[in-house]
Amino acid sequence: MVTIEFAKGKIIVSEEEYLKTSQRVHDNFISKQKGFKSWEILKDNGGLYIDLLHWKTLKDAQKAAKLFMEHPIAEDFMKCFDMESLSMQHFEVIKRY
Repeated sequence: MVTIEFAKGKIIVSEEEYLKTSQRVHDNFISKQKGFKSWEILKDNGGLYIDLLHWKTLKDAQKAAKLFMEHPIAEDFMKCFDMESLSMQHFEVIKRY
């Protein structure tokens, strides 16, 4: 089954800066992790951003999340967010139509 990592929060930098930072995180870390499939960035009209990362397994997603927090690039990424608004969850896809 596919696992989706759902992270949401409000950014405190410009959208352009956030997207540049996300690209660096993707290219230098996320895309190199076992089980990574894709990453989508969504936003609503109120300034809330959602990152949807697709992984092959829950174990892959959890391991990547742990390693990410230990990686130097994580600090730059986390600086983009209002930390009080940030949350993250993992979901397993149980059915796809």
